[in-house]
Amino acid sequence: MRHGVLCALLALSLGGAALMLGGVHLLWLWPALSLYITAIAYFENQPRWLGKRPDGSLSWWSWVVLGPWISFSLAVAWVLRLMSREAPHAELSGLRFGRRLGSSELPRGIFRVIDLTAELPEPRCLRSKGYVCIPMLDTRSLQAHELVTRLSSVASDEATYVHCAQGHGRTGLVVAALLLLRGTANTPSEALALIHTVRPAVRLSKEQHATLSDVAELLSSPAS
Repeated sequence: MRHGVLCALLALSLGGAALMLGGVHLLWLWPALSLYITAIAYFENQPRWLGKRPDGSLSWWSWVVLGPWISFSLAVAWVLRLMSREAPHAELSGLRFGRRLGSSELPRGIFRVIDLTAELPEPRCLRSKGYVCIPMLDTRSLQAHELVTRLSSVASDEATYVHCAQGHGRTGLVVAALLLLRGTANTPSEALALIHTVRPAVRLSKEQHATLSDVAELLSSPAS
């Protein structure tokens, strides 16, 4: 939720400054609008409001309306990619997972890509690999039943690559859920412990932890 609050505060600051200063500063209304819509998307947990299409591209209106936010997100991802000493991806029980990759970084033999980003377009090199888009906002998640439904059809797939922007929160949640679905782990804590052996920086938000617990409860119920 802090992402939404931060975006809202920045939107109000930029918008207010633009209206007070006038003239060329009115151009600041564009990033202010971009931040405002992003903030509302976070508050309402509506990742599709950012315009991500099922094929991994972003809608034309998303570039027009949310261009400043998208550009900022791409720039942050690029800078963190250059500065990070962490391996771009890890492997566990037949699953590859990590951050958003460039064309030269994709591991060989990948036949399925699960993209969890809502704010970034998927590189073309990854869209042809049995691509599945499950957009989530950073630090947020889907409802447990929706997540299980979306993952059930791909849970048994081998040579799968799961990623979000940096491969920590959203990726950790989905990989842990896949481990539970596959029976590789029996509890959320066991799933996360396995993940931490190969990617220690994985950290889930409180909401993501709660969703993972709900996934485990859903899978253990007789109806599942």
